[in-house]
Amino acid sequence: MELIELYERVERNARPRMLENLEQLSAEEFVRELPTIGWGSIRNSLVHIPSSEHFWIKRILQGNADASFGRYEDYASVADVRAKWEEVASETKRFLRGLTPEQLSEIKTYQFIDSTMDLRIDYVVHHILTHEFHHKGQLMMALRTLGYEPKETDLL
Repeated sequence: MELIELYERVERNARPRMLENLEQLSAEEFVRELPTIGWGSIRNSLVHIPSSEHFWIKRILQGNADASFGRYEDYASVADVRAKWEEVASETKRFLRGLTPEQLSEIKTYQFIDSTMDLRIDYVVHHILTHEFHHKGQLMMALRTLGYEPKETDLL
């Protein structure tokens, strides 16, 4: 399966199911601090996913230093995150569609604060997707912890 097709399948199938599950939360549950979730709250963990995608595409692969995403507090609801994520996904797809198969295997060098990384473009995109699925699993577990029974969120 081609990378752009895989990305679009996640965007079309798995991501909306995850967001629909999260829309069940009350406003209080959305921002409640949960010690078992990586980013402190369901909202923060959810915002982290498209924020990271935005960072990897805009800053790492496109070299755009202005890759800000905003603060967690800027997102009061799942709908707010969904709207921003749709913008990010549009940018990601535009970027991917502009690449040839040869360019997908090109190496981009990125200087982090204390290290340099050589990153293959297609590997970065795979990382974005596995990162999303990792945190999706955490979010669905958080829902279960709060007493919800999330519907299936798999890719297929």
